[in-house]
Amino acid sequence: ISATGDKNKDANHLKPLVQVGLPRSTGVAQFVDMLFTVADILPGCKLVEVNMAGGRPGDVGFWNTHFRIGGARGSKVQTQCSDPATCRAARMCAHLTATSSSYWENSWCWSADHDLDDDNAANPSTASGFLVESVKGTWLLGIGTEHNVLYQMNIHKAQNVFLGFQQSETPYWQGNNSGLLAPRPWQDSLLESDPDLSWCAEDDAQCRMGVYQYVTKS
Repeated sequence: ISATGDKNKDANHLKPLVQVGLPRSTGVAQFVDMLFTVADILPGCKLVEVNMAGGRPGDVGFWNTHFRIGGARGSKVQTQCSDPATCRAARMCAHLTATSSSYWENSWCWSADHDLDDDNAANPSTASGFLVESVKGTWLLGIGTEHNVLYQMNIHKAQNVFLGFQQSETPYWQGNNSGLLAPRPWQDSLLESDPDLSWCAEDDAQCRMGVYQYVTKS
């Protein structure tokens, strides 16, 4: 499932590509062997937003379901993202809202660091990986989140969260000799849940890199 269009281009008004249920809804929604991506440069796109809970644990679930931002044919992010300062490709992979309850097993959120299909320079800027705000019960098992600017996994105002087998990498263009220190290029559209890295010195490139796991008010 791939996103395109003006609906997802405003970094200050986020819209989901796939919305799983309405807030406080209950039901069954299960995703198996799925890929979510973007066909355009969409700084206002949340690829998946989960609002619903199930009657039983696992009724809302994701198995072998992955996120890919750029790095492959079929997207402008493959051919127009040599510079992360000008390519804010997507906002986040998944937002598990306060009213959600979901089970995740084997999910990879990847913002490309290389071109899988051709030989383009791949440096998209994706703001964030998983934002977990659920209080009803969330299970995350075998989760990889890589190369997102602000954080890979964010547990914010959440309760009853299980995390196991985690893996991550910061963006390869961050760190020493980087001219683009986090939270840039997303500094003008930060959410209340986002780390602003204010604990870092302004010029500390080692510190101003994507946080792996950020836990607040949880």
